[in-house]
Amino acid sequence: MKLKTKSIWIFFLLFAVGHLCAEEMIKQQDGLSNQQLEQMERLQKLQEQQSKVLEGMTINMPSLTGAIMSMGERLEKLKRNRHELVEKQVNELDQKAEEVLTLIDQNQIRLAKLKLLSINWNPIGDKAIDEEKTKHYQEVRSLILSMLKD
Repeated sequence: MKLKTKSIWIFFLLFAVGHLCAEEMIKQQDGLSNQQLEQMERLQKLQEQQSKVLEGMTINMPSLTGAIMSMGERLEKLKRNRHELVEKQVNELDQKAEEVLTLIDQNQIRLAKLKLLSINWNPIGDKAIDEEKTKHYQEVRSLILSMLKD
């Protein structure tokens, strides 16, 4: 945001310098040649173009700021939703692991093995989280499976 502000100030300064040059040329117009008059006309056209650009920037700047803020809010909402998805799936898988352990305690080994197969991380689209959770629940399954073999 600071870079845009600096750019706008630089543009204002260039605009002001151009405006002052044009005024100075108008004051000296009495003894000017045709070439100098043409340069003055080009300078005035440039000044008009700068005015239009500046007007456009001042009109569009608030909408750009709003769009950027809106994007930030959307990203924050997506992060919250992703966190909720992770938390929900972790709770479900942990509950399944507890159920498997309960079935083992009740000596229902076949049912425990079937339930053990359902302990698996479903990717949510975040590579780091997906890799971590997949590895974790594979280790949980391996640990419970080793308990069943003993």
